[in-house]
Amino acid sequence: MRASFKDSMDGGRRVVSYIAYHDKKPYVRYREEAYLMYGVQMRVDWIYIDTKGNLPFLEENFRRVRELGFDSVMIPIYWKTIEPEKDRYDFSRLALYYSFLHKYDLTVQWLWFGTDVCGMGYNIPDYLWKTPDEYRRIELKDDPTYYFDFSCTASMEREQKALTAMMQWIAENDAEERCVMIQLNNEVDQGAGSFQENAAEGVVYDDWWKTEESHDRFCWVGGQREAVFRQLSALGDIVHNSAYSVVTRVNVSGAARDIVPELVKDYRDMLAYSGIDIIGVDSYFKTWEPLLADINIVEGNVTHVAENGGYYDSTYNTVNLFAMGAGMLIYCHRDDREHYGMYEPSKNQEWTELEGTPKVRRFNRMLHKVKKPLAEAVAHRRFTAFNGEHLVGPVSVKKDCSGLSLIFLCPGDGIGAAFPTADGSVVLMATQEDSWFAFPDEVEILSAVAGKFDGLNWQGETTAVQEETRIQVNAYEAVKVNFERRRG
Repeated sequence: MRASFKDSMDGGRRVVSYIAYHDKKPYVRYREEAYLMYGVQMRVDWIYIDTKGNLPFLEENFRRVRELGFDSVMIPIYWKTIEPEKDRYDFSRLALYYSFLHKYDLTVQWLWFGTDVCGMGYNIPDYLWKTPDEYRRIELKDDPTYYFDFSCTASMEREQKALTAMMQWIAENDAEERCVMIQLNNEVDQGAGSFQENAAEGVVYDDWWKTEESHDRFCWVGGQREAVFRQLSALGDIVHNSAYSVVTRVNVSGAARDIVPELVKDYRDMLAYSGIDIIGVDSYFKTWEPLLADINIVEGNVTHVAENGGYYDSTYNTVNLFAMGAGMLIYCHRDDREHYGMYEPSKNQEWTELEGTPKVRRFNRMLHKVKKPLAEAVAHRRFTAFNGEHLVGPVSVKKDCSGLSLIFLCPGDGIGAAFPTADGSVVLMATQEDSWFAFPDEVEILSAVAGKFDGLNWQGETTAVQEETRIQVNAYEAVKVNFERRRG
């Protein structure tokens, strides 16, 4: 078991988030509470460029994220944005984003986009572009200027210096501790391999990802696997050793992870580096079974899907991941360049919702009713999902919830969820009207009240309908059930 980073910290640093353990299972602890790995990526980097810095529209994106029920976001930060000239740093974009994070009460994971974004370094400052002899690239078939030579100390040190400056700025300016995590580059095993020409055969390997050997040879920015790992770890060490220490994460492509089991060693090898805390996969499957095939379960890792499409109903995937003690980071809120996000692409800055968006909004508002105890339940592997398989109703699913056998009954295609609380009760949730949970006969139900948590304190609103040992849970309700087991 990997030691918690917090355990090895000296004084004088704020450890805002770190990896903690429950029953030897890791999870993210943020401001001394379990952090629910659930949020949405915001491509405000593209929006800022596309709108030429239209601040009212930019702010509207943050407002609508909160209105959709998200309270945690992921935002890319380009190296070239914060270092427009060599050794001159400009954090005005970060300051702008922080003003909106404060106004709409959002936490953030900053996505550091530097030397390796899908294999490419197109987010680098101009001075690196103009001096390829000093800041070396590798020769690939399409355009060698995109792909860094990760053995070039000069280039790696420049990126490390820039991230050091950013973490210092965050330490001095993020007094509210809104930054939860730093992602180190993006899909670091993707990109360059698909353009690599085989010298012997003179052909491009379009299927570079189909075997372990070709994956290692043609991806990782043209086969620089260990050098990429070292740089990612160096960046992560900078985050850990800064005055504002948070969890670091790396994301990898889903390519081949469902057909090449040996690629699980990518996770194991990266997790051995001190600067890398957790690893997740980018996978855009809509339904659960193919998505699950992309997910590698590795001891010591906080399992999560780093990107899964927000342009369709992702709630089924989300509850299944929660049941694994895992997380879901949705891509994305709005992206007018592609058909992603929760709104129709629009050149007129309109806000036409996609079909699944209203359901995601209601789902998120349901989660907010139980946010803190839900985060603890997921971290402790005590969350149970019913009908995550997306069965068409009527649905009858029996599952165990921390030793309590429950049957979820639903008239249509709906999700059920249950988890125990610290006082021995159980919380029930459903996304379909007129859903029911049946308790075993040996249980006596003492009370069943619909409501929400204020922190960890329950605020009851209405008494739920009860028929003997069955409790009704209507759409997007949370019902807290107190019970005891009959003796004899």
